[in-house]
Amino acid sequence: MIYSWQTQEWEQLGRLRKENRLPHALLFTGPAGVGKRALAQIFARLVLCQNSQDVDSACGACHACHLTQAGSHPDFRQVQPEEDGNTIKIDQIRELSEFVQQTSHQGGLRVVLIQPATAMNTASANALLKTLEEPAPNTLLILISDNRSRLPVTILSRCQQVRFSAPPRAMALAWLAAQDASLNWEPILDATRGAPLLALQWQQEGVWSAYQNFMNDLAALTRQEADPFQLAVQWKDANLLWLFDLFFNWLLKLMRLQAAPEQNVNEPAALVAGHIHSHYLLEFADYLQRLRADALVPFNLNQQLMLESLFIRWVQYVSR
Repeated sequence: MIYSWQTQEWEQLGRLRKENRLPHALLFTGPAGVGKRALAQIFARLVLCQNSQDVDSACGACHACHLTQAGSHPDFRQVQPEEDGNTIKIDQIRELSEFVQQTSHQGGLRVVLIQPATAMNTASANALLKTLEEPAPNTLLILISDNRSRLPVTILSRCQQVRFSAPPRAMALAWLAAQDASLNWEPILDATRGAPLLALQWQQEGVWSAYQNFMNDLAALTRQEADPFQLAVQWKDANLLWLFDLFFNWLLKLMRLQAAPEQNVNEPAALVAGHIHSHYLLEFADYLQRLRADALVPFNLNQQLMLESLFIRWVQYVSR
């Protein structure tokens, strides 16, 4: 299913295909939760379909479509971390390189999805670069990334980008209401920066409740009504990168409230926005980004100690 807000991207891909201008590598880039992977999979089914020359969707009835639906099409590969949070290893890229050099089993394109492309480490990215520099014929690589700035420039320069964005707010809210009309989706959509699929996932998986709890804890910490050591224990088993991203969102929220204090007065951040100078917010944001970068190297990482350091540092900043 193509989401209602993906019309422009789908038309762009359709023009490239019909005009025989498909590059050897596409980069689907844009915020998380807007359907990049879903559209990539639909487009892969389309180009692999044996009856799709003059149509805009896979037929669903040919042998190739049956193989794709069964997850056994010999000309289709998906490359992703073997475990959540891990990297795409160089051996996976080497296997991909061997795959694209093979003759197509069905006589058409070979299609590869790499998701998320930012999960490649330096070695695997360099290995992929060799494939991008000397592309095999009749091969389409689709890289998917929530943040293209984290990809090497050498990779970016060899991919044609298809840029996705969050849909208009009214469209996103209408789609979410169609999923569950009993919920107030506005605050969840705001928390996920306008990404409707991410908002739905947060609600279904209980992430929204955890988000609210963390925001309340940060507000209490800012008011110096919470103990940083206890909070570190409380959140030591949560996804550390997710917590850092939420903390960064908290800083942005404080900055916005300082610029327009009449906005969102019922949010926890509104009660503490005036407690810290804007200069310190920017300074702490730099510190948080450095700490997040350290967390990307998980060797001997003690998450509780890292959170203690983060929370204590924040208390020190708001006490100035």
